[in-house]
Amino acid sequence: MSTIDRLATNNVLTNKSANMKLGYGIFSLALIFIFDNLYFHIGIFVLNLLLVTCVAKINYKTYLKLFKGPMWFIILGVISVVIGFSHENVGFISSVKCGNIYVGIQRASVHDAKMIFQRSFAAISATYFMSVTTPITDFAKVLYKCKCPKEFIEQMILMYRFIEIFSIEVHELQVAAELKGGFTGLKNWLRSVSKITESLFLRVMGSYTDFKNALDLKLFDGNFYFEV
Repeated sequence: MSTIDRLATNNVLTNKSANMKLGYGIFSLALIFIFDNLYFHIGIFVLNLLLVTCVAKINYKTYLKLFKGPMWFIILGVISVVIGFSHENVGFISSVKCGNIYVGIQRASVHDAKMIFQRSFAAISATYFMSVTTPITDFAKVLYKCKCPKEFIEQMILMYRFIEIFSIEVHELQVAAELKGGFTGLKNWLRSVSKITESLFLRVMGSYTDFKNALDLKLFDGNFYFEV
């Protein structure tokens, strides 16, 4: 069971109305993209943090660790926005000349980068609020009530299960490699990454086969049925 799955099924808000939780989360996401105010985005982030830790009683360290993955993508995105290239040293806060091209931080893009950074963290906090307080089955039930296409709900469930299997396998292989000293030195690191990639493909496909066989044994007819 993944961290998000475990949190979603073991917190104070697990059995509370999924409609209210998802409604709040979606409403928060809409407000985040409508308003550009820094303090508003910080307020949303802090509010979601308090709801998750104080109301849902989820450990704040566990919750904040979930941001480690998206954080690197946000940082890379911000860097790609602020870094610019030009043949003239115009519009840069700071630049370096590389041959005939200037590379540096663009003055016009700093505001956009700040907005991307603050809006991303606020949006992720709202998304995580829904994820860690609402089990995937409750998600599906709400979508079913909203008359979403059956195919969309089924694909969502299957993708969620695949991502969960993938993340668990990656974690287990990484821990095994670390215990064997597989990341000490560049040569060992490259060998470990290649082995992990190979093993990951085989194990994920094996897990997918087991999951499919389990559905077949339960006489799965292509439909997921929910009590609504």
